Amino acid sequence: MKQIAYLGWLGAGNLGDEGCFQLFRRLVHSISTQVECIPITIRESQGTLYAHQPGAAASSRSPWDPAAYDYVVLGGGSLLNADRYLLALQAAQAAGVPTAVWGTGFDGLPHELAREWIAGGPIPAGIEAPAPHPCAPQVLQACRIAGVRGPVTAAWLAAHGWESPAVCGDPGLLLAPPPSDGAAARDQLAVIWGMSHRATHQGTDHEALTDRTAGWLRRIARACRPVIAVMWAHDLPAAQELARRVGKAATLVEEPLTLRSFALLMSRSALTLSYRLHGCIFSAACGTPFCSIAYRSKCYDFARSVEAGEWVVEPGSPDYEQRLDRWFSRAGGREQREHSDRLKRSAARYRACLVETVKGILRDLGEGE
Repeated sequence: MKQIAYLGWLGAGNLGDEGCFQLFRRLVHSISTQVECIPITIRESQGTLYAHQPGAAASSRSPWDPAAYDYVVLGGGSLLNADRYLLALQAAQAAGVPTAVWGTGFDGLPHELAREWIAGGPIPAGIEAPAPHPCAPQVLQACRIAGVRGPVTAAWLAAHGWESPAVCGDPGLLLAPPPSDGAAARDQLAVIWGMSHRATHQGTDHEALTDRTAGWLRRIARACRPVIAVMWAHDLPAAQELARRVGKAATLVEEPLTLRSFALLMSRSALTLSYRLHGCIFSAACGTPFCSIAYRSKCYDFARSVEAGEWVVEPGSPDYEQRLDRWFSRAGGREQREHSDRLKRSAARYRACLVETVKGILRDLGEGE
């Protein structure tokens, strides 16, 4: 049986990263049962790359040996920020192992720079931002197949030497929408909450953001009952605090969501307000209009990719609540069908690209069509 090493930030229990791997494996197995997908987290110590498999002991690691695999795929997440993943791809290429990039992204850009790209403007002069590893253009162009998450990632890579990066969408868009049930009431607002110590937005801290969000949720609760949920156990304390501040007007789901329970939540939700990026991505996959609380620049990257740049809200914006009001009245009102249909079209377009990428990988391996 042939083996694909799928590289990602895996084993921490974050549904965004874990879900992308699960969707990759599910898609591969739907095409060929003769290929095994091996999840690998790359770590680095004193200049040596190590491979760690989720579920193994934390201390269990072995030097990264790409020659042990038939193919190496850099999967979903913001992995272009982590030099060790690019170096792992470079090592695979040096060993003669074919490689692919499947919807990963770049993050950590100044928010004002991301907003310029959302508006379709040029790269502003004089703004400092992290650059990709110097090997990035060469490594990415040497991949058999390569597509990135969104247009902000693509523009930043193009500015640093990769001439024509393709956008294939985020792998989370492969989440299957819930079965249609016309009798089920969609009267909930799904609130995917969390807290990041690496947030890059300006103008507020997380406690103030929680308080402002709770006040807004209390105000709209009669129109659409908030259901607060998390995609990662790490985020549960933050969600519990938000639910405490909202009070009886909200319902808290304490168990971290899975792909299945997320789709079920969408079947009952009219809209999604999400602090976590993949809360927006999985919502878009289900055709549920979302509002992204842009705690990092990657939120702009995805929203632009699905033509939803107008529904990105800066946490520190003075008119934070007013912008949530505008989103709620438009995306949840007479324009809801229009927004939902637009998301469905975007998701379908990227699904086709993501599927074709995986089919190309399997063709390289002599499997599938």
